[in-house]
Amino acid sequence: MAADELRALAGWALRRPEVELRADGGRARLTGGGESREVAVAAGRFPDYRTVLDSLPRTAHRVIVERDALREAAGRFGDHRAVVLRTAAGELEVSAGDGAEPAVLRAVCSGGPLRIAFDPGVLDAALSSGVGPDVLLDVADATQPVVVRSADQGSFTSLAMPVRNEHREAAGD
Repeated sequence: MAADELRALAGWALRRPEVELRADGGRARLTGGGESREVAVAAGRFPDYRTVLDSLPRTAHRVIVERDALREAAGRFGDHRAVVLRTAAGELEVSAGDGAEPAVLRAVCSGGPLRIAFDPGVLDAALSSGVGPDVLLDVADATQPVVVRSADQGSFTSLAMPVRNEHREAAGD
């Protein structure tokens, strides 16, 4: 299924309080709110998540920050193409990367300076999937998937893929 079809299907499903998924052979049907959508089922096996996590590059940067504070700060820039996270000594700056005033959060940061950008919706989804007050971001570099997990319950794990930040590249830093 093409990316725009998936986006349209996700938009359809998000507008319903409940969606049921039934798969049979090579087709699947999603039903919700008295409507249904049929989609193709991809051939092959879904990879074991442990294999995916184990194949990621080694963590070079680690950030621990209050989950709800990061969600709120990133939400300020939800209408932008990217939300930029930048580490500093004991702080995480959250901005749109375009000169707008950043939100500054207390954080535990290791691994040196880091600047990384995310689609605001992708970051919010990853943060929303966690539990507990703090979130842990394990970052190999700004071009690799980031492991997002609850700082106190590591089994709640998701991946978020960074995006290119045009403002950063235009500014040359």
